[in-house]
Amino acid sequence: DPDEAQPVRQQTDVRVEHSPVVDELTFWRDLNGCERESVVQEERAGGPEAPGQGAEKLVWACPPSSPVEHWRLHGVGHAWPGGTERISERVVGAGTTVISAAEEVWSFVSRFSK
Repeated sequence: DPDEAQPVRQQTDVRVEHSPVVDELTFWRDLNGCERESVVQEERAGGPEAPGQGAEKLVWACPPSSPVEHWRLHGVGHAWPGGTERISERVVGAGTTVISAAEEVWSFVSRFSK
């Protein structure tokens, strides 16, 4: 089940447990007082160079100062989306340029001030 925590080997003898993404989104949604259901705000396809890849931006209705957003990717591996450094696809799966994670993170955090 993709929503269950899975131990991850990082090419070392150290095992790391990751919480399912849905659990983390639920935590932030509830903490920030958002609506329970998300809506798809934007969809992107991988195009001819990346058939089967895609992304959808999920957003929750939240107080303006506490948004919760999530880019859900399809058909990609675990490489940094939009990254130029290529790690073996055999190790991390297919890279993608459907979104640039760096640009999306900056777009989100730059809306706030300290």
